[in-house]
Amino acid sequence: KEDKEAGKTQDESLTGIEHKTPTIQTSSRDCYREVLKSLSLCLFYTGNSLQEYALRRNALRVLAFITASGNAGVAAIVNVTVGPYEDCYEKDLIVQGRRNVNSSVDKTLNIPILLVSLLDAELTADNDEGNLSTSTLQKEERACLIREALTLLCRLASHAIHSLAALAALTQDKSTARLCISVANRLVNRSLRSVSLLSGHKSSVPSTDMMELAKGFKRRILASLQD
Repeated sequence: KEDKEAGKTQDESLTGIEHKTPTIQTSSRDCYREVLKSLSLCLFYTGNSLQEYALRRNALRVLAFITASGNAGVAAIVNVTVGPYEDCYEKDLIVQGRRNVNSSVDKTLNIPILLVSLLDAELTADNDEGNLSTSTLQKEERACLIREALTLLCRLASHAIHSLAALAALTQDKSTARLCISVANRLVNRSLRSVSLLSGHKSSVPSTDMMELAKGFKRRILASLQD
């Protein structure tokens, strides 16, 4: 013990710094926010490579796991603000990639809004595919990402307890609500094209499911606007 104390004293005398055990003083809400903020950065910073698609899909899976953990998890995802964009501590990292956040919803950001913006960006990339050299694997990764993001978004918008909060965030202003309806319409049209191309094949079933999810999401947004 005396040797340890002597070593500690000698070390402090050389560096001039007193070594203390770090303490963390933060609330549970702050912890939730930091975790969700880190996950949101994975969705912010995006690209077209398989690794970047894998990063976004893994972030979505963690969010889906939090959602499935119970009401507390859903409440955190729906209510905790992870923006605005300027607030993100990895801003330089975000700017380097393709931002998956529509400029009209950049002011107040939470997970439901981020999911809609992610879908908007991926659908735009899907339409611009002719101008990009995209492999079959990249197309498949994008399709999976779109399906998983829409599934999570619909789960939040239809939750028995927290759906009102999620829908309130998605319809908080006209620009955000318009983006939600635009994304839903484009998802339906995308699914219709897939069903017509794959008619009679088992692979057309996921497209039909996607179309129903998109239609259900649009109905909830419109009903929320009427209320």
